[in-house]
Amino acid sequence: MNTFKFIPVNVLIDKTTTQLQFINYDHIQRIWQTDTTVYIELADYTILEVPNENVHNLIERFIK
Repeated sequence: MNTFKFIPVNVLIDKTTTQLQFINYDHIQRIWQTDTTVYIELADYTILEVPNENVHNLIERFIK
């Protein structure tokens, strides 16, 4: 049986609006931070912006 792991993040969908989305761990290629924004690159090269987040706090959500 396949078990999918998801992480909740508030993704920027336009310049002022964020939306809660659940991202599948297996689709994440890399994560980095510039200033106060964390970027998540997915396997299809889509880059999600997570404003007002710290990369260390985000990574801690993966560890449970």
